[in-house]
Formats: sequence, structure tokens, C-alpha cells
Amino acid sequence: SPEGTAGDYSRVESRLERDIKAPAEPGFYEIRYVLNEGARTLASQDLEVVDANAALDAGIGLSVPAQANPGASITVSWSGEVESADQRIALARADQADFSWIAVQAAGAEKTLELQMPNDAGRYEVRFIDISGRQVLGRSIVEVK
Repeated sequence: SPEGTAGDYSRVESRLERDIKAPAEPGFYEIRYVLNEGARTLASQDLEVVDANAALDAGIGLSVPAQANPGASITVSWSGEVESADQRIALARADQADFSWIAVQAAGAEKTLELQMPNDAGRYEVRFIDISGRQVLGRSIVEVK
């Protein structure tokens, strides 16, 4: 929607965090932090909502083990081509935003690398990302326990 107009909204009030419900329809959306006085956008973030059955691998062929021990190193491999110096393998908490991470390494032509898991148990996600294209080309969950 144009600047100064709103779709669904939720008041932040004095909270530092706020849960919002994703739109029901797949597509590209924008989350805005809007000043009440003057309806001026102070910050915004793009959001893509995908269908529940959408492929989570855009042909990169990311392969990681399903489980790992805390602090262990795992082998990450992929079959797709590295097309940019801006492509990375990133490790993040499963609930962490796509372009934030705990650890990141450049994806090289050798198509394999070692990635150290966190010491804390939980669900983590290994992502093959293209930073300049702002795309996640593949993702896979690793359960650390």
C-alpha cells in the first residue's frame, strides 16, 4: 500500500517485540514501522510469504546431516553451481531471520565445507544464501542434541 496508508496493523505501544500474523496468500509484502503522528514510515522490511508446499531448495542441492552433537563439526555439501562471490553457507537458529546468522562461510567451487554446530541444543538451519541477490537458494534443518 502507498506511504501513509495501512493494511493490517498492530500497535507496538511500549513493547520491544510484537508477534504478527503472516498474510494467508503467498506473495511479497512489506512490514513497516510507522509513526502514528503523520503516518510516516520509520523503517521497513520486505517479507515473502510462500505456500506451505513450496520447495525449500532452488536447485542448489544442499545436503546436511539431520542431527549433530553440540559443538560438533558437520559436513555441508551442495550440487548446484556457485555463481557469485556473494554466495554463502550460513548457520542460524531455525526461527532466525533469513539474512542473519550465527556463523557464515563463503561457498566455494569445491562444493563442500565443515561447519561447527553451536554448543546449545536446539533446531538450527543451514542456508545457502546469495547476499547480493537477497535470496535463500537452499535450506535444511539440523537438530543439535
